Amino acid sequence: MKLALFQQHFQEELLTPSAAPAGGPGFRDLCIADNIPVSERLRVYQDNILHGLSAKMSERLPVIAALGGDDFALCLLRQYICQSPPQSGCLADYGRTLPDFIAGYAPAAALPYLPDLVKLELEICAAEQAADDLPLSHSDLDMLQQNAESELVYLPLRTSVSLLSSPYQIYELRAYLLSSAQGTEVQPSIVPSTKDTYVLIYRPFLKAEYCTLSPEEYFLLHALKEGVCLNDALSKVLVATLDFDLASFLSANLNRRIFARAVPNSEE
Repeated sequence: MKLALFQQHFQEELLTPSAAPAGGPGFRDLCIADNIPVSERLRVYQDNILHGLSAKMSERLPVIAALGGDDFALCLLRQYICQSPPQSGCLADYGRTLPDFIAGYAPAAALPYLPDLVKLELEICAAEQAADDLPLSHSDLDMLQQNAESELVYLPLRTSVSLLSSPYQIYELRAYLLSSAQGTEVQPSIVPSTKDTYVLIYRPFLKAEYCTLSPEEYFLLHALKEGVCLNDALSKVLVATLDFDLASFLSANLNRRIFARAVPNSEE
């Protein structure tokens, strides 16, 4: 049996616990010894891989166990790993499809806010793993303001920045779940509200942070992230909110260090 085919059968067997042997007769002949079934001989590898991956993911995504318990998290993550195994040796990006899996995972049906909570966790992890780039400085901003009348101003966001919206209060709920204080009397609302929650995830220095945004701030940042120039993005926001304070918006996000070095393009 060719090595590539053997490796394929070996992977299939590891990721189908309690199922019939995935490999053909040649694969089973290579693995059977002392009349011990293939499933028994490979169980130690199954346990090591599933335990290692699920433990690593649980460490990265503590809200799952905090919300549903350790057994719930273990079962959910093991099923996800078997259905969507890692495609590379780098686990930093693994799990991007987990929120969609949870949305269709029957035991999590009573936790409709869990997919959005996991999205928030994944974005925080991604922010901490993102490549370093230079933030917009005060002098850069001054230069942009001086050139604003004659040029289109673009404010790209740094690679560590992401934006989320949710009908649930995921900001408060995550803080509550991960709080070291137990038995607090103030619990966050987890029912859908008439207004979405808007969250900014960013990494000003070494550690990722996150905060809530107003709808206007969210839509403006989202437009900037999509490459819309500041003038056009602001005009769309002003249609809905005439009293939007651009100076305060720029000051707050400059302090958060979310803008990358701006690239002004001369209008033709």
